[in-house]
This record gives sequence, structure tokens and C-alpha cells, in this order.
Amino acid sequence: MFREWGLYVQNHFISSAVGEADYHEDNDRQTFATAAESVKSNALMRCCKDLGIASECWDKRWAEAYRRDYCIKVTVQTRNGKKEQWRRRDAEPFDGEVKPPTVTTERTQAQTTEKAQDARPVEQRQEVIDVKATSASSSTPAPSTAVAKVYFPSDVFAAGNAKQWKTKDLQAFIQEHFNKSIAQLEKGDECEKAVKAVQQA
Repeated sequence: MFREWGLYVQNHFISSAVGEADYHEDNDRQTFATAAESVKSNALMRCCKDLGIASECWDKRWAEAYRRDYCIKVTVQTRNGKKEQWRRRDAEPFDGEVKPPTVTTERTQAQTTEKAQDARPVEQRQEVIDVKATSASSSTPAPSTAVAKVYFPSDVFAAGNAKQWKTKDLQAFIQEHFNKSIAQLEKGDECEKAVKAVQQA
């Protein structure tokens, strides 16, 4: 199923997208209305991409880091056979999950090491603590690296709200100076220029 939806804020057009969803007649837990609602949700998610909402979900590096730190890969039995899927570590197992997670990470290794250290006599644990304290005091702290802010169309709206501009006035200002709507601004440099232009106006 698919259908085109539009996103409007205070009667102003923001973006449009085509939502899609699968409808399975043999699925007792899914109705036609449920599939139609999934189409709307999918379209809303895609429309919000133009505003920079949850844009990190489309960042491959961010997604890989999130899966590494918070998720595990499990095997699930589906109608079409076995399939590997990701889920959060603290979430309940999926229906049909057949393979227990066997993922070993640096975090779990560190926890195992800490448990082994706690099982040793107090004298040996104190020696390890003293060695760690000496190493920490003699080491040179690593320089911190600042992460540059990435600007999105939502930051432009925020700048307009800070100046108490009406949405239509903000849209007209951006159209005049950039010859495009706020939703059409490219994230990054162009949105940053738009934010600064609004702040200096």
C-alpha cells in the first residue's frame, strides 16, 4: 500500500512524501486499517526528515555506533524462514526468536574483568588500585575534540521563534534572501547561513 501525504504547520506547507506499508491478508493481527495507519506513519517519518528531526537515524556511522553499544543481533523464525534482526539489549525477545544472543563487546569484557578482580583478596585488589592511580596521575590527558554543530531547517524555525516572528514572516524572509522555502534549505552550511541571517535581521 502507498499514498502521498503532506505536512503542514500552522497552515503552511512544509514537505510531502509517499508513505508505504505491506498488507498481509493471512496475518490475523493486521487489518486493512492497521496497514493504512502504517502508511501514514511512514509518510510522517519521511516528511520530518526535511526538518532534520531524528536525522541521525540516516547517519550510517551513528547507526553503527548505536547498534554496537545498545543492540544485539538475534535470529527470528518468520513465515519465510529464519531471519537475523537487531533489537535493544534491554528489550524483551522477539516472537519467534530462536537463537540466544552471544555477542561479546568491550563493555561485557570489562564487566567480566571487574567481577574477577572483586573475587581476589583485598590485598591484591588494593595493589591494582594503586597501580591504576599512579598510571592515571602520570598520563597526559588527551585533548578534547569539539564536534561541529550541523544546522537543519528546524534551527531556522527556532531562530525565528526566538525573534518572535510569525511563521509566514519567517517563510517570506527566507524566500526573499535564499529564493526557496525553509523546508528546501540544505542542511549544514545553507541552514547555518539562514539562521545567522535571521538572527542579524
